[in-house]
Amino acid sequence: MKILILHDYLVLNGATKVLVDYLKILNNLNYEVTLLIKYDLEEENYFVEDIPKGINYKFIFEKKIYKEYFSKNKNILNKVKKEYIRQMSKFQMINRVKNEEKNYDLVIDFTQILLGKNFKLKNPIIAWNHENLLERGGKASKKRIKLLKKGYENYDKIVSITEKMREAFISELDVEEKKCEILYNPLDVKLIEKKSLEKTSEKYKKLLQEDYFLQVSRLVYEKNLLELVEIYKKLKEIKGEGKVKKISFPNYESRASEPVKMYLAGEFGKTAESVNAYAASVLYSVDRFASFKTDWEEFYNNGGIVISDRYTISNMIHQVPKILDKSEREIYLNWLIDLEWEKIAIPEPDVIFFLDIPFEFSQKLMKNRENKITGEKEKDIHEKDKNYLKNAYEVAKELSEKYKWNVISCVKDDKLRTIEDINDEIMKITLKKI
Repeated sequence: MKILILHDYLVLNGATKVLVDYLKILNNLNYEVTLLIKYDLEEENYFVEDIPKGINYKFIFEKKIYKEYFSKNKNILNKVKKEYIRQMSKFQMINRVKNEEKNYDLVIDFTQILLGKNFKLKNPIIAWNHENLLERGGKASKKRIKLLKKGYENYDKIVSITEKMREAFISELDVEEKKCEILYNPLDVKLIEKKSLEKTSEKYKKLLQEDYFLQVSRLVYEKNLLELVEIYKKLKEIKGEGKVKKISFPNYESRASEPVKMYLAGEFGKTAESVNAYAASVLYSVDRFASFKTDWEEFYNNGGIVISDRYTISNMIHQVPKILDKSEREIYLNWLIDLEWEKIAIPEPDVIFFLDIPFEFSQKLMKNRENKITGEKEKDIHEKDKNYLKNAYEVAKELSEKYKWNVISCVKDDKLRTIEDINDEIMKITLKKI
């Protein structure tokens, strides 16, 4: 395949760095690629040396055109001159692309230099979006939305680098979902590994030993720098040795979990329904109480942050399906909350997340998972009963609405989201609640 890529300039910025990473990938895959760059900024072409040798690149306009167009001189003569340059460059640029495209199978407008111009190419063209266009300086005006809708009609596909950006095209610009794709920015792992082996000067070693927060970006609205400062403040407040602790339930390393192990192994009955919701809940409650008193009570009372993999909430999800009557379910839920958070007084959660994975997907993930207790392939009485698990999932969705849990959808477009993507969403919610 022959690919023509359009880009604005090779200055030091994030979009150009990402472009270079993609050029390396395409070059390694033996694609024939030509890079058509709008402005030649001469000594400011920071990334020109990083373009792979197999990639051909061309410039459209000289530096003086760039300087004249972006001049801050606002006198009437200069305004007329700028308008002339705008119209002239628009005409020349479109003609140049049309002349070039006949030699290629695909055109990628990597920095959307054709956006807002009337054009129609013979080959498919992809717009690569690197920012949430609707949030430049705040909420987009109706006029801007109208212009963007019109501008993106010329593109066959729109690639965004985040889910939020993609959703903006669909919800705000009414772009068809099938036209919008997500490709996260690539990472040059080999370069990172190489850099990690370089010696660090004593000056920087000293700095790295201190608390620091590094943000590299332009000083513009859409980078949300003020929010980052606030996040840093919150992180500083919770930072410290042993300030955050992770726990997990059931705690199979504890003697208090032995009745839970017996229950899941089927020693009290071969099905989950063999043990009623109240009896089963007590087994898990004892495990959580023992963990609290022996492991993290003092830590928690001294201001520590505890992250728990399952908790009282899990009892709700797994035991409610055993109770068919709705009024009886409500009685059970109130009883469980009172038992754990009042009677035995283990802490009530400040933030609750429900990681929503549709039943079909969770079954695929569990297929080859070993038994957490035995380490063998044989499933426990919960895991082997698909109907029971399906009912538990439906209950979880109902309870998440009832108790206003933070629901994290882990599947998007029939694909599991990345761990990093899910983590980013969880962290954003958590930091707001700190």
